[in-house]
Amino acid sequence: MRSWISVIRRLSSRQVLLGSTLAVVLLSAALTLLFVVVPRRLPGGALVVPQDFPTIQAALVHATPGTSIVVQARRGPYTGPLEIHTEDVSLFSVGGRALLQGAGAAPAILVRADGVTVRGFVVEGGEVGLRIQDAAQALLRDISITGVRVGVELVGAYGVTLTNLDLDVTGTGIEIASSGGSVFRDIRIVGPARTGIALTGSWANLIEVVTVTDVQVGISLAEGCDENKILSCQLKRCAISGIEIAHSAGNSVAKNAIDQCAIGILLQSATESTVNGNQIANSAERGIQAYESDQNTIADNAISTCKKAGIALLGGESNTIRDNVITACAGPGLSLESTTGNLVLFNHLERNVIGAKATYTRRTRLLRNTVRGNSLAGMVLEQSEGNLFSDNLVTDNPFGVALIGARENQLLRNVITDSSEEGVSLLNLAKNNLIGGNRLEGNGVGVLLASSPLNTVVENSMVDNGTAVKLFLSGLGTRVEANSITGNKLGIEIAATLDREQMILRVLEVELLREGESDSSLAITNNVFSRNEGFDILNQ
Repeated sequence: MRSWISVIRRLSSRQVLLGSTLAVVLLSAALTLLFVVVPRRLPGGALVVPQDFPTIQAALVHATPGTSIVVQARRGPYTGPLEIHTEDVSLFSVGGRALLQGAGAAPAILVRADGVTVRGFVVEGGEVGLRIQDAAQALLRDISITGVRVGVELVGAYGVTLTNLDLDVTGTGIEIASSGGSVFRDIRIVGPARTGIALTGSWANLIEVVTVTDVQVGISLAEGCDENKILSCQLKRCAISGIEIAHSAGNSVAKNAIDQCAIGILLQSATESTVNGNQIANSAERGIQAYESDQNTIADNAISTCKKAGIALLGGESNTIRDNVITACAGPGLSLESTTGNLVLFNHLERNVIGAKATYTRRTRLLRNTVRGNSLAGMVLEQSEGNLFSDNLVTDNPFGVALIGARENQLLRNVITDSSEEGVSLLNLAKNNLIGGNRLEGNGVGVLLASSPLNTVVENSMVDNGTAVKLFLSGLGTRVEANSITGNKLGIEIAATLDREQMILRVLEVELLREGESDSSLAITNNVFSRNEGFDILNQ
């Protein structure tokens, strides 16, 4: 009897279990079906495409301010163009990114209302992927645009945020005109494209964490783009320039990584801008170039392996170049040409061909720089006047500091050591220069004056050089006075002949002028000689 009761109980338990399991399965299937058709947590009153409206544009036409339009990605593709004219509309896809196919010249998506949100689309084809015109406070995110000429256009827009975009375009990634106060963050742009991001007449925008690869110009600001910021971007293989600022003021370019661009950062008629903390490498021409640009600050940048120059200033005035590290460039680390009134301070110029070169440069101060291990020279001034070179360390360069045809410059309190040739050279009618208070140690020649009258060499410490001072046709008005000349092989040599091959001129392919006066009127006075191996003064 008990065995039959046990059997009946087991059968009853199995029926209950089977019934419960079947109920759970049916409920799960129903919920799954429900959420395939209508996604979870939809905003109240949301319009679902294609469930409520067959097309996205039809839903947009019926939308009122504050409406959310949900596009089911799996039911696509969808066709554009789309136009949004209603404020505070949200358009987003569920189940992945919905594919929107554009065609013709009209933008695939046109936003002409304030407070619009567009999220989660793939846009393919057409002339323009997305345009925001005369609208404010739009948010566009999680969008991929491909196969178009222009990815995104902003015209007369304000306070727009674009984030997490992928753009593969044939022309320009993002074009911004007469727009301000917008944020462009976490964007990736690849070519072949003319420009990654191009701004004209736009202000106070933030471009941050943007990657641009294989374009002509990475990021361009032109024609009255003021107070914009370009931060933490990566720009690679730009055929013309990584970042370009023209005819604009007050912009900031900071903490960007720029590699294999012809010019890393180009300033053209740019004023009061800051280029700070960037890393620039492998530029086919120059790391940073400023042309006719005034009152800019270029600071704390790391620049290496440029083919022509690390930083080049051509024209312009009153720029500050400070705390940069410039290494391994195939030309000058710093090049100044036809500039006026610059401050060059605390830079490290190492392992370039020339540390710094100034041509036709006036009233520039070069202070407290470290110029080390350059393959030709530490500093070259050609046809430059009124400059101050003070408190610098110049060491381990074949030629330390060379003044060629340069006038009225001052070299004060520098430490110039271990030049295998000359520590300081004044050549080819370099006149009225003051060489004072420097320490010249371990050089082949401490100071060389050749065909250069009216200079003063005063109160320098000259120790352990091959020749402390060498003079050739230094002529009327030259004074060598109150120097400490100690432990050199030769103190002062007045040479009857001088070969160009012994000077930096041979490398620069410049002939030695022989227009100076004889050395018969030299003033050599009040110098202190001690422990020189040969003559204190040798008149050839």
